[in-house]
Formats: sequence, C-alpha cells, structure tokens
Amino acid sequence: EQRAEPNVTWQSHGACKGSDPDQYFPHPYVSHAQIVSIRAMCEACPVRRECADWGIHHEQLGIWGGTTDRQRREIRRKLGITLDTPKTERLYNRRSA
Repeated sequence: EQRAEPNVTWQSHGACKGSDPDQYFPHPYVSHAQIVSIRAMCEACPVRRECADWGIHHEQLGIWGGTTDRQRREIRRKLGITLDTPKTERLYNRRSA
C-alpha cells in the first residue's frame, strides 16, 4: 500500500528557501550561538506555524519552525502525538544505502 505524500507547498514560502538545508540539521557539537542564529530566521518566517506543525508530526531531527528536536519531543509527549516515520530518517537511510 502506497501512502500519499502530504502537501508541503508551504515550503516554497519559507524564509529559509534557497539556504543550505544542512544548517537546519545541526550536529551535537554545533554551538548554542549557531542554533540561535538558525532559529532567528524562523522568527519572521511567514510559514513558521506550518513548518513547526510539519516537524511535530513528521520529523525527528533538525529545526522545524524554530523548534528543536527536544522541543518537538516534549510537544508530542504532551499532546499524545505519535511520530510518523520521520522524513529525514527516510532521507538519511536512502543516502547511506
């Protein structure tokens, strides 16, 4: 059974459009200042809410709508949301195959 991919047309309106996507998936050794800088772009983004919602429901890794992995885990826990197979996890699995 093939699941339809969700509509993510909002991504074309993101403040981060055209920037290096790897910066939104910081490694553990990235400084706090770098994460603050990345998240600052999200503050004025016209699709921040849609991006954060996508991250809460679909993404385990990265910064989505200004939220970190830890923040989204806490939101999911509080709201009883079960994470779908993370899109980034599927992407990483394809890259390493």
